[in-house]
Amino acid sequence: MNASWDTIGCAPEGSHPPGANGVYYAYLRATGNGYFKTMGQAFAQGRDFNQYDQAGAPPVCIVNESFVRRFWPNEDPIGKRIEQRRPRSAESVAQQSLE
Repeated sequence: MNASWDTIGCAPEGSHPPGANGVYYAYLRATGNGYFKTMGQAFAQGRDFNQYDQAGAPPVCIVNESFVRRFWPNEDPIGKRIEQRRPRSAESVAQQSLE
């Protein structure tokens, strides 16, 4: 299974935006319920997407361990906000893959 990657501008809660554009850039892969289980990817914290994560629900995301180490070292990332087009709350931390 190979989903495409996009690059997005984002501002993680508590971060100090770099430079004039005021955002960091991160890779985004849109997935859905069951993606991580299908890929055999474990979670360091939190949960997978579920049936409640759909249009009209509060937007959520899953971040990886590198993202957490960079923006929220020594903090619990669950519930932290990431400003993008619509703010999202971190719900999970996926273990680092070898990709």
